[in-house]
Amino acid sequence: MKQQTFSDIEYSYQKRKTKREEFLDIMEDIIPWDKWVALIRPLYYKGKRGCPSRGMETMLRMYLVQAWFNLSDEGVEDAIYDSYALRKFVGVDFLREQVPDATTLLHFRHLLEESHVGRAMFEGIKRFMDETGHIMHGDTIIDATIINAPSSAKNAKHARDPEMHQTKKGKEWRFGMKIHVGVDAGTGAVVALEATAANVHDIAAASKLIREDDTVVYGDSGYLGIEKRPEIAEDKHLSKIDYRINRRPGKLHRMKDNGGQNWERFIEHQPVIRTQQGRASVPVFEGAMRFPQNGLSWSCEESQQSIGVVCDQQPVFAGAGRAQVSGGLGLIRAKYAHFTE
Repeated sequence: MKQQTFSDIEYSYQKRKTKREEFLDIMEDIIPWDKWVALIRPLYYKGKRGCPSRGMETMLRMYLVQAWFNLSDEGVEDAIYDSYALRKFVGVDFLREQVPDATTLLHFRHLLEESHVGRAMFEGIKRFMDETGHIMHGDTIIDATIINAPSSAKNAKHARDPEMHQTKKGKEWRFGMKIHVGVDAGTGAVVALEATAANVHDIAAASKLIREDDTVVYGDSGYLGIEKRPEIAEDKHLSKIDYRINRRPGKLHRMKDNGGQNWERFIEHQPVIRTQQGRASVPVFEGAMRFPQNGLSWSCEESQQSIGVVCDQQPVFAGAGRAQVSGGLGLIRAKYAHFTE
């Protein structure tokens, strides 16, 4: 048991926990820290020369805090100094050490990106949740969103990021990348994701988001005609799936009697309810992408690594609202309690 500090004793008398503390406590319980640290250990700096290396788990926790709360490198450093809850979660004791600086976190993030550890974490936690019965099978919701990146060329290379692209959505031009996500229709857990340039159509990455045992796939009108795609029509499994795709609003039959049109709108609204569950993941991804405004941006590969880490906790984000209706975050803790057994 870790020895308590004077700050720990003082904060133990607080009247209630904040939502941030409750969330961090849940993450503390459900994340397999030993396994994740074991993934990083063979790649981590040995510290034989130069300055001593910082603890792997400390850096991992700091990196996750940055992804969860949409903070810059300098911002997460300041937040840990300022917040007792974050400092306790990261495990920094000012009597022994200081918070790792922004440059150290930058190098650590690049290490994870180059070694594809983020993808391994995502696949590991998804496999673990599948084995424990917290992911359902059969239905998947697919959706996509554009993540904006700086369009300015005022940087050292005097050029935009070559992996990003501009595209027009409605009447607005956007520049950046696109995140394609597949969500389990039963639980709201993210089960698949792909990162592409923003000009890639939603339907182009749809086949990569469908699971091997899916029988029904829900999507918005951006996926109309998915069953005619060569990669879908020529695949034995994908061609047999029931694709429930929304029609465009303008395609609804117009009748003199509004009753018929209202009935069609009601029918169309049912798939919309499903796709909105997929869209619930979008704000989390947008928060995870912290493109700096100095003209620099992340590559699609690094972006996908960061989003993969956020996806590991997506079941908690997606289930939080339902749990609060049923009786608070305590239900989430009970639901995931056996993760650490």
